[in-house]
Amino acid sequence: MVVPSDSQVWTIKAKKGQSIVLSIQSKIADLGVEVIGARGQTVNAPRRGGNMLLTFEEEGVYTVWVTGQEKGEYRIQTIDLDK
Repeated sequence: MVVPSDSQVWTIKAKKGQSIVLSIQSKIADLGVEVIGARGQTVNAPRRGGNMLLTFEEEGVYTVWVTGQEKGEYRIQTIDLDK
């Protein structure tokens, strides 16, 4: 659950060239999701839910930042396309 002005952090351990879909479901209108790469670079433009296709350019731990301005629940699911 995210609360106003809150952020939550999730991590994904990825292999170079691995592709996943990050599926975000929420009724929160302003839920923001941003993925930060292993070297601190932004991997995607900040999004407001839906599905996000990610192909990792390098091996490492990637950070998923979830932010919101209203209280509510959300669900994030990763789907590994390489399996």
